[in-house]
Amino acid sequence: MLTEFEVRRKIRDITGSGESRGRQVRMLLKIGRLLKRQVRSLTQARHRVLGGADRNTRAQFDRLISRGRSLREEVRSEADELMNPPRIGLY
Repeated sequence: MLTEFEVRRKIRDITGSGESRGRQVRMLLKIGRLLKRQVRSLTQARHRVLGGADRNTRAQFDRLISRGRSLREEVRSEADELMNPPRIGLY
């Protein structure tokens, strides 16, 4: 399981590396796929556990799932920015 700290560190390391933009995008998308699998497994675990689970457990799973989705979107946005850098001074 990737933690938020690990994901942010990997983003920083990848974007700061001397690799080509294409390679950086592929590396970021790989992290995005890992996060997608992680969210999927958390969602499945939530459904399995919720049979007799309390509200606190459900809330914890919901927060983890939400944070995982948010991190995945952040990684994908970073990859998109690398693919389509902002154009300055063009009409």
